[in-house]
Amino acid sequence: MSAAVVVAPPAAARRWSVRWALVLAWAGAGVAGTALALAYLVAWRAPAVGTFHDDGIYAVTAKALAEGRGYRILSLPGEIQQTKYPVLFPALLAAIWRLFPDFPANAGALKALPLLCAVLWWWVSYRFARSETGDWRVSMGVVALTAASPWVLYLSTALLSETLFALLTAAALLLITRAVRPTTLVLAAIVAAAAYWTRTAGLALMAAGAVAFLVRGRWRHAAVFLVVCAGLCAPWLWWQSRAGARSPDSHSYYSRENYDAWNVVTHFTAREKARIVTENLMGVLVAPGALMGASAAPAGVALALVAGLLALAGFASRLAQRPRPAEIFVLLYGAMALFWAWPPMRFFAPLLPLLLLYIYWGLDALCRWLGAPARARPVALVAVAVALAAQGGWAACRAARAAYDTGSVPLPGLPQDDWARTSRMFSWLRENTPSDAVLMGNLDPAMYLYTGRKSVRGFVQDPFPLHYSGSTDAQPLGAAAELLAAILRDHVRYIVCAPNRSFREGPHLARLTGELVNQHPERFRLVYRDENSAYRIYAVAAP
Repeated sequence: MSAAVVVAPPAAARRWSVRWALVLAWAGAGVAGTALALAYLVAWRAPAVGTFHDDGIYAVTAKALAEGRGYRILSLPGEIQQTKYPVLFPALLAAIWRLFPDFPANAGALKALPLLCAVLWWWVSYRFARSETGDWRVSMGVVALTAASPWVLYLSTALLSETLFALLTAAALLLITRAVRPTTLVLAAIVAAAAYWTRTAGLALMAAGAVAFLVRGRWRHAAVFLVVCAGLCAPWLWWQSRAGARSPDSHSYYSRENYDAWNVVTHFTAREKARIVTENLMGVLVAPGALMGASAAPAGVALALVAGLLALAGFASRLAQRPRPAEIFVLLYGAMALFWAWPPMRFFAPLLPLLLLYIYWGLDALCRWLGAPARARPVALVAVAVALAAQGGWAACRAARAAYDTGSVPLPGLPQDDWARTSRMFSWLRENTPSDAVLMGNLDPAMYLYTGRKSVRGFVQDPFPLHYSGSTDAQPLGAAAELLAAILRDHVRYIVCAPNRSFREGPHLARLTGELVNQHPERFRLVYRDENSAYRIYAVAAP
């Protein structure tokens, strides 16, 4: 009896401690989830549209489709046909635009599309992770960390196609792994083709599906999958060939010609190819941590390297086994990103749930290799997850705070222009310039959306000196004479200057514009400047 009195209280205490730990864990998760939901709400309500440039292009083409004017870039003089970005995402935006045709009042309705796609992507990612790990706790952790990423916050509340592409990719991979019956196989092909109709990188997904079937010896499945995908993708290829007349050089960025000019396989010197691929490899290595908001401080760099190495170890361990559709897709998709002359960070955001799963598998493999006790593995996993969650949640909340203060969601780790100043400048243009005036500036689609005036960028960026050379003397946007030639060709009447702080083009464009104005003072007259002299407008004299 006395022994029972001695043993019972510690056992009861342990039970109470476990219960309190669970209560505190769920309470902490509730607080964190509420804070994250508020961050998404603030970012969704931010009024700015078009500050990334690509989101402005999507909005302009959606407006064209909604108004029955074809798949065209209405903002450009000549309204060239869009042959660079596939049509699915703009078409969905156009359906919303038809219901809410007044811009910018419809910005919230338009931004609801990528946000809804993000929520569905998280749900499908949970299903995929659960099927791969068999553990609902790991699957929930992967989804929670994905939602806490500042990059995912940005892409979910901007008019960008990444969350739709991520949703379709996750759904296609889930279907491909379960494609036993013909109906599931055909559905997997349809979803994979829809991913291609969202982003051209869907080619990697379709190829991965076919290779996965071939690796399993399912030749008939591979043939059916490819035939369905090819039939569904053929109309877009036909459109590109039909509408693909060569654009003016200053418009080549907007067309399929951009794919020819920026891929490493067919362009750049051998030295440039090596430099691009090497730096892209480093970007891929730190992508998992950087997508979770890891900063450039020593602690952030260390976290990014640890996360990247763990993800690499997990990916290698999975690839060493029988290759699965996900690993084949990541391999092919990663190769496409490596051989594209642009920093790969944004391209890996749709893969974040997979990267987090690889971190989980890599950490588990490391613990087994070190001979760590079974009890130590969950502790290590929780420690890494908490570090990533703390970094990502903090960065996401800071982004939401910046969106509340400035009206524009910032790109992770980059400063953002003041949207209030930018909006005032657009209002001045709308009220003080002729309706047929052509504007020139970095955010040309946004200028069209907010002013109704045709707009051009006026420069052709060279991605190697812009992102890879490291030289301060590089001229990635060309010379002032080329900018003047674009002004004359497109009959530009006003040059719109802004800091463009989140663009690497920003300082180069400011220098180029300054040179142009200084060389030809008789051609350019300052007509607008707010208290921050970086926001200026020059009127261009008729030649």
